[in-house]
Amino acid sequence: MIWLSLPDAANKSFYLDVRDILLDPEKEVPSGTICGTVGDGTSELWTEIRLGGEESAQLLPVLHDNGKIESFTGQVDEVLLQKELISSVKGYLFGSGAITSGPEAAAPAESRHREVQPALAA
Repeated sequence: MIWLSLPDAANKSFYLDVRDILLDPEKEVPSGTICGTVGDGTSELWTEIRLGGEESAQLLPVLHDNGKIESFTGQVDEVLLQKELISSVKGYLFGSGAITSGPEAAAPAESRHREVQPALAA
């Protein structure tokens, strides 16, 4: 789980729970997709973060069985949240030394796709 820093989020704490990481570390700048849920403890949305050439973060509403659509509308600046998602994921993956760039640091083909197991609730 990655805690996000959103200074104007009305005293809410947002987090990213990473579910899947698919990166190609053989490129000069590693690129790929990180998927997971972003939430504030009361609402959660699915997110897809793309790194590499054109970086982006999408917030995708969750449709529940009862027909309710979950969103953050009005709770937070979504553009700021998307920028923070990209920045935090890059800092976590590359700033911590978890992944280094360039072909010389490439992982074997079988380890390029790794799934992150969700944390179990206590």
